Amino acid sequence: MSNPSSRPLSDKMKAELAAKDYSEQVRKTARPSPKDKQPEFDFDLLEPPPTLEDTRRKLEQKKKTEATSRPVKSVSMKVSIEKKKQLRNASTSSRTSGAGGGKTFSSRSSSRNSSRQGDDARTLDHVARTVRARSREVPPKQVPQPVTSRQKMPAERLFIVLLCAFGIMVMGIAVIILVRQMASKADTPSLLFSSVSSAQRKPVPAPVSALSPGTLVPVTIEQGWGAAAIARLLADSGIVADAESFLSAVMAEGAESSLKAGVHYLQPEMDFPQLISVLTKEKGDEVEVMIYAGLTLSEIDAYVASRFLALPGDFLAAANSLASHEGLGFTEGWFMAGTYRIPVSDAARSLASAMYHATLIELKPVLKNISEQDMAVEEIIIIASMITAETKNPQEMPDISGIIHNRLADGIPLGIDATTRYETGNWSEPIPASVFEKRTPYNTRRVAGLPPSGICAPSSNALLAAAMPPKTSWYYYLHDASGTIHYAEDYEGHKRNIAEYLGR
Repeated sequence: MSNPSSRPLSDKMKAELAAKDYSEQVRKTARPSPKDKQPEFDFDLLEPPPTLEDTRRKLEQKKKTEATSRPVKSVSMKVSIEKKKQLRNASTSSRTSGAGGGKTFSSRSSSRNSSRQGDDARTLDHVARTVRARSREVPPKQVPQPVTSRQKMPAERLFIVLLCAFGIMVMGIAVIILVRQMASKADTPSLLFSSVSSAQRKPVPAPVSALSPGTLVPVTIEQGWGAAAIARLLADSGIVADAESFLSAVMAEGAESSLKAGVHYLQPEMDFPQLISVLTKEKGDEVEVMIYAGLTLSEIDAYVASRFLALPGDFLAAANSLASHEGLGFTEGWFMAGTYRIPVSDAARSLASAMYHATLIELKPVLKNISEQDMAVEEIIIIASMITAETKNPQEMPDISGIIHNRLADGIPLGIDATTRYETGNWSEPIPASVFEKRTPYNTRRVAGLPPSGICAPSSNALLAAAMPPKTSWYYYLHDASGTIHYAEDYEGHKRNIAEYLGR
């Protein structure tokens, strides 16, 4: 019998030693986290291991699976593979020695070895399962981190920046449009739009040095201009010396939202209240104009211009155009005095038309009387204008009309000095005697009959008196220093009145 110390180790002992050695190695190399630390294995609590064939089949299937999947690169797995090879070789050598070594072991020992081989296979499978259980500690998956705005590509950041810039630009344009719409409604002074508005369509301003007193300057204010732009335009046109001062005056009056668009006729010598009054008159507004009886067309034209309703000459042109259109023989005298409401937008033409139609309306009721006197309407117009020039007292007008009709009927020169004053334009100073010596169409001292035209704007009372003269025996009249009228039937009585009331 051989020495027990020199006998080779049995398969079971080899398996137990290998298992202990492997367990110790696994315990050293495995690093479970404190949170998930695995308890020490108790082999006695494990279920009975399967057969060796099952173990081999499972190992081969595991190898195939691991070959196609990601292999475990841990050190413990490499050690387990080496141990499995050693155990498999040891099992194979023991089977070989048992089959061909009948000389060394008895049949009893052979059967015992066979049973041990089954136990060793089950132990090996059990160890393999234990190794697999311990080696299944797969590291946690890496969760992809969200991409931040700083990690975006430069092209994307550039697109976002351009988009934001475009949005800001659109908002800015919208704000500018909104402000301009508000400014056009309220005419709010705005330094932002004053330079822009003043650069829009505006007339070429006349040089300040060329604007003499009394000169009317047409100034065009466009729709939507603010008070600041209008003030600058007036300064550029020579109407005001300082735009800021005028703007302050407008704001003090609270008229910054009342300045109207359109063409306005302004004078350099106008003060701020006058300018504001003119500029706040909208073209659709009406204005009341009072034309005094006895004014000539030239005087009416100057008055309309002084009210800044038209340029000088506009009313004269409108009156002459209307007379030509109506086929009148003359213009002066056809435009009756009175109070008229006319639109500011077309003051000159509207006033001429209103005055002419007022004359026609006044004459309509007395046309029959005119026809009965065998006189023309034009003659009544001339007589009415002479009556108006001779007196402003309605009570005196019928008597003066009767005297004129008496002298006309008898072919006596009228001797009305107002006609000569109209011809010479001298309405206040004494007329030289030499003037009356000239035979001119309007010198009614030398020429009998009526003058060629009327001499002023007649009043309605004068028109009625001229159309319906009373029956009278008077042929002369005069006014004393107090304005009282004195009549006479003949020239001798008239000379007495001159000596008595005029001291001559």
